[in-house]
Amino acid sequence: MNLGTTNFIASGLVNGDTVTSVTLASAGTPSGAAVGSYPITASAATGTGLANYTISYVNGTLTVSLGNYTASWSNPTNIVYGTALGTNQNNATASVPGSFVYNPTNGIVLPAGTNTLHVVFTPTDTNYAGTNLTVALVVTPAPLSITAGNQSKAFGTTLNLGNTNFIASGLVNGDTVTSVTLASAGTPSGAAVGAYPITASSPVGTGLANYTISYVNGTLTVTNVPQFADVAIIKTGTTNVSAGASVTYTITATNAGPLTATNVIVHDRFPTNVVFQSASTGYSVSNNLVTWPSINLAAGASTNYTVILVAPASGVFTNIAFSTATTPDPNPANNDGTANGSQVQTTILPSGFAIQSGAAIFNPQTGLYEETVIVTNIGPSTVAGVRLYVGGLTNSVTLYNATGTTNGTPYVDYYASLNPGSNVTFVLEFYDSKRVPFTNTLTAVAIPFSSLPSAGTNGVAVTTEFLDTRIPGDTRFVIEFPTVPGKSYTIIYSDDNMATWKVATPSIIANATVTQWYDDGPPKTDSKPTAVRSRFYRVIQD
Repeated sequence: MNLGTTNFIASGLVNGDTVTSVTLASAGTPSGAAVGSYPITASAATGTGLANYTISYVNGTLTVSLGNYTASWSNPTNIVYGTALGTNQNNATASVPGSFVYNPTNGIVLPAGTNTLHVVFTPTDTNYAGTNLTVALVVTPAPLSITAGNQSKAFGTTLNLGNTNFIASGLVNGDTVTSVTLASAGTPSGAAVGAYPITASSPVGTGLANYTISYVNGTLTVTNVPQFADVAIIKTGTTNVSAGASVTYTITATNAGPLTATNVIVHDRFPTNVVFQSASTGYSVSNNLVTWPSINLAAGASTNYTVILVAPASGVFTNIAFSTATTPDPNPANNDGTANGSQVQTTILPSGFAIQSGAAIFNPQTGLYEETVIVTNIGPSTVAGVRLYVGGLTNSVTLYNATGTTNGTPYVDYYASLNPGSNVTFVLEFYDSKRVPFTNTLTAVAIPFSSLPSAGTNGVAVTTEFLDTRIPGDTRFVIEFPTVPGKSYTIIYSDDNMATWKVATPSIIANATVTQWYDDGPPKTDSKPTAVRSRFYRVIQD
């Protein structure tokens, strides 16, 4: 900066004297002087009559202010929604070095519409002031296409199109379309065979205000009645049983149509450790597979089968039903045995027997070892008989008085009913070729009535049955049969037309030549006779 020579004030001149110039100097005049205040000194005044004065000088002040520069930022070109901000938008410039801080920053995706961008510029040289700039950026909506999915149905049926059968093309920035409204004139049951457009509208999702949405129709095809039959297999049965108990399973085959299912063959597969007992009429059994004869099953019809198995001593087993048919099936998963509804898993409950045993004692008279075992029924129900398995024997020891063997394990049987809390004493006889002490393991299971040798040979005729109505509102069913005083009798009953039999609890000891027995339901039987369609009774002399 050039201070010149005339920027001063002279005070005290008289008699027409003048000061025409002074020498002015300051350290703030160079271009590199920093912002701030600097003294201006005056000296060497020139003029007229100045020799007549004693001259003093007073400093002035040179103020160095912030520098000037230019900063500019033009409105960016429009962008489509989904385009992230970058250097094509955040591109302000300045005539001096410095830093730009943008808001929003690069990488941000702005919504559709007019958005304001901001920048703060800070010069590197602190002798320049910072500045703020703004521009307008127009974000245009992105194109979004929603295409309705094709669907089909059989003539005469009603179709719900749902709201998710569509394809959305053009979504960006994590936006979603979760549902749309789908409509078609072909959905009612009366729609004729042919093709109908499926229209889409009213999308629901996130970020959809940022799009220009177009729709593409799908096609609903109404066809003739399909040529198939949907056969399903449902299996029910007891999930918890006692060891050795009979387990009844019911298999229901249904046909949802639309055609009759031809040559339907129903099968039931049971594990190798489970004993087959019986099944409903017409069955054959081989290699743990029960098979019933083929049938034709009309649309909407159903039929039932039963199979009865004897539970093993312990563990869990799964019984599986399945079917085959000549008519094509649109949903084989509901009849091929893989569905949970076609399977029943049965758990063997802990033994209902307490076992008390002593040591095996050698009998020199017979040359056999004898062991006394007391088995007590600690369960809630009467059992038709008891089987005592004797395991853990060495090769030199055999159960001499065994009734039979199961999978190599010998057992002895008690062929009479055993009430809850009652017990039976077994005397086990062993032959030991080495005549050294030995041990064994004992397991007791119930014998189903149908497995008893005497099941069909010692029945007692029921001579009378009647309703006891002496107590108003409490009608009781009674059966009467001849008995021998002191003898034990077991009543068995069936609620499924004599397909399976259950043992009533408890067995009775006759005290007269004629006995009347009341069926009042639990705990004697599972339910009162009036709760079932029919109930059959048999009386067995133990």
